[in-house]
Amino acid sequence: MKNFYGRRFSRNHKNKILDLNSACKYFLSEDNIKEKILEFRKIYTSVNLEIGFGNGDNIINLAANNPNAGFIGCDPFWSGNVIVSKKISLMSLNNILISNLEFSKCFEYLNSLKYENIFILFPDPWPKRKHAKRRLVNSEFYKMIKIIIQNEGKVFLKSDYTDYISDMVSIFLSDGEFLMARTFLEKQNIFPFKNTKYAIKSVENFNFPHLIVFKYIPKKI
Repeated sequence: MKNFYGRRFSRNHKNKILDLNSACKYFLSEDNIKEKILEFRKIYTSVNLEIGFGNGDNIINLAANNPNAGFIGCDPFWSGNVIVSKKISLMSLNNILISNLEFSKCFEYLNSLKYENIFILFPDPWPKRKHAKRRLVNSEFYKMIKIIIQNEGKVFLKSDYTDYISDMVSIFLSDGEFLMARTFLEKQNIFPFKNTKYAIKSVENFNFPHLIVFKYIPKKI
């Protein structure tokens, strides 16, 4: 699995961020993630995952509108975790867990559950050819997704970078176990869940995002 590339901390707020997140009951660290996920599984029969939640626009909206479902998010940037932590507290949401652990590390514990929906919205496209190996969605990542998605579960992939969209489609259709359930170019407000700040900005700049929805139909042995 790829390593994380980028700065985890804002230079001016590292200590504040660490203190805030270490105190949150909904924050997953390496010390508590196993226990908290097991508790979460007992409460919610339907659990959803967002990989790279940014400022939390999507995962917060989904959690608020689906109180009987559970939502787990992982994003290595501390600043995003702080923003989402504040939103969770403000809205008194109990059905959400977040972590700054890389997906590859979270996966060691996430794979104890099967997820109904997995959201991967605007992963870094790393547009330079020499950096393409840094992309989150690759063949190894795909293998992990197949382990944690439930039968007939859905994966939502969104990007405004055409080359990356093509690569992601090729990867998810590579072995015939995912069907492309829906795809469209977002020129209008036809997104099935709340648009993120990044998505809105992208549309305003006439760089219309593509949404691809895949449904997992594993082959019968």
